[in-house]
Amino acid sequence: MRGMQSDNEKLRTKSSFLLLNLLTVHPEHKDTVLSMGMVQQLVSVLRMPRSSFHEHVLGALCCLVEESPLGLRDCQSPTLGLEEMLNQRAEDLQGREECQISPLVSSL
Repeated sequence: MRGMQSDNEKLRTKSSFLLLNLLTVHPEHKDTVLSMGMVQQLVSVLRMPRSSFHEHVLGALCCLVEESPLGLRDCQSPTLGLEEMLNQRAEDLQGREECQISPLVSSL
């Protein structure tokens, strides 16, 4: 988590990628990560100015809610404001070429 809060962009990217892969390969560790308040910490990272490593942070959040009532409950907490933040981010990114789904991908 400290790596994702660093000023070093490369360290933030590697830390978030590592967490995403850890949760993907070892989903049995979800409860441990959730008990550490990881959802709240990841959402606070997403509130930082937009960066490419946010893709990995969002992936980690997806892993934490997948088949986990606790993870889902944490993400749905009204005090977190995650839904509003994600809706605002989607609106802000709408129309940006790098955020569009390619026609090839959307046809799959």
